Amino acid sequence: MDKNMTKRDIRSKELIRGEDLFSQGSLEEAKKCFLKLVNGPNPCKEALNNLGVLAYQQGNLPVPDTYREIVANLSILPAFRKETVEALARWVRLRNIISHEYLDVKWDSIKKIILDGYGLFYDFLNATNDYLTSKENEM
Repeated sequence: MDKNMTKRDIRSKELIRGEDLFSQGSLEEAKKCFLKLVNGPNPCKEALNNLGVLAYQQGNLPVPDTYREIVANLSILPAFRKETVEALARWVRLRNIISHEYLDVKWDSIKKIILDGYGLFYDFLNATNDYLTSKENEM
């Protein structure tokens, strides 16, 4: 490895490698690449998204029409706790507030959603990993 590569370069290279493996159908190897990028203090959001795509694809689930439906559908998977899914739904609300600029909402409610979210996303990562592992064991 080039000693002049930054951590960002290494992460980008690993993300591209995982996406290439995914495109080639090497789903387990792609999963390993993405998991490397989401574990640790600064999880890679693109890798997290790719893990979600993998989980969704392996479950042969229909593609939902809205973000809220995506979150609601997680509750049908045994790896995802109902409490986690409900908490994630609050993030969908935050996304709508920010993207549609509903700034008349109290800032305290936005702050609470963000502060509560740190542990939630680690719960989500663990549930995604458990789900993918269970699918791998079925193969």
